Parts: sequence; C-alpha cells; structure tokens
Amino acid sequence: MGTLRVLKSLEKLMPQFMIHQHKNIENLEKFLVHGNFHEIARLGHIIKGSAGGYGFSELIEIGNEVELAAQNQDHARTELSIVKYREYIMNIKFVFVETHR
Repeated sequence: MGTLRVLKSLEKLMPQFMIHQHKNIENLEKFLVHGNFHEIARLGHIIKGSAGGYGFSELIEIGNEVELAAQNQDHARTELSIVKYREYIMNIKFVFVETHR
C-alpha cells in the first residue's frame, strides 16, 4: 500500500478511476451481505482488469483475491479480501511522473 507512481498523462483519469473504486466497495459489501458470490467474483475480475490497464500490480493481486475467494464461495476469505481492497483504496496516494523508472 502507500504511494502509486502514475504516468502524468493519466492524471486526469484518476478521479473517475477512484469514483469507480468507491462504488465497487459499496457494491462488494452489499453483495457480501446477500451472499451474491457470483457478482462479487465478477467485480473482482473487473477490478483486476481496470487495475491492469493502469499497471497497478498490487490492486491486480487484490482483485484476483476477491475473485478467487468469491468463486470458491468462501465467505470469510471473501470478506477479508474485500476489507483488504477497501483499506487499499482508502489509503492510496498518487504521485504523477513523466515516466515509470
């Protein structure tokens, strides 16, 4: 967790990216209450894909954890992975750079 280096060319996209992440958190928590593992797995897959588009490797891993836990219908593991995702998103900081080095 901590600070993510993001290309300056993507800076304008980050506010919308974060809005989507917060909406994902709300939906994941709602789906967990209702035991809707199918939708949780689907959102985990989407998180993984959108994070991949920006090169956010730790977020890709978290999305994968959410997806796999939900696919296995493991309530405890799914809940833990959602908590991990929420904490990551709530504490993320961006540093905008010209190139990834």
